[in-house]
Amino acid sequence: MAFWITSDEKLMSRVQSRGDEGAFAELVRRWKGRLEQASFRVLNDRHRSEDLVQEAFTRLFLKRDQFRSDAPFGSYLWRITINLCQDELRRQQSAKRYIVETEDPEAMNSVLDMDGHPSRETEKQEEAAAVRKAITTLPDQVRIIVVMRHFEDLKFREIAEALDVPEGTVKTRMIQGLSLLAKQLRPLNEVDSVSNGNHSITTDLSST
Repeated sequence: MAFWITSDEKLMSRVQSRGDEGAFAELVRRWKGRLEQASFRVLNDRHRSEDLVQEAFTRLFLKRDQFRSDAPFGSYLWRITINLCQDELRRQQSAKRYIVETEDPEAMNSVLDMDGHPSRETEKQEEAAAVRKAITTLPDQVRIIVVMRHFEDLKFREIAEALDVPEGTVKTRMIQGLSLLAKQLRPLNEVDSVSNGNHSITTDLSST
């Protein structure tokens, strides 16, 4: 079957009704990279993020009967992943390993999977590292929303569905998070925007 023309919801329906391994493998292929990247931004731990996403897909398959065919598949999978991220953050906090910071640029670049480049590239890497470091200091619920909205481009409605909270709560936490980031990153730039990839964090602030 040509899975590439099939929606996520139809693939999940095949997984539910037949335990279709091919359909499930296609869902993993479509979502694995995105979930790992988002989890990494939340946890700041590449290996743990990969393990967490593997666990998310395991739960998705084992609890496939709980998926409602009239619900968006993406929101359902995001909810599973976000819940696992929240559990991991709580575990880290209780183990007093919640935030690990470093002033060593080489170590930070390693965390970000960046290679050293001279001049402007180095400046961009340092800015990205500063943003990443600032994100790890945000409260758990705020951090997850900032990552989902700013980096993953999820709509407020989608985030609210994934977190099972009112959309107004998501917007409030988003503004809180971006305000905290703006304060922390102010010394980085004398202008009013902080660039990371193709986005501006302060632009998201004004768009909320």
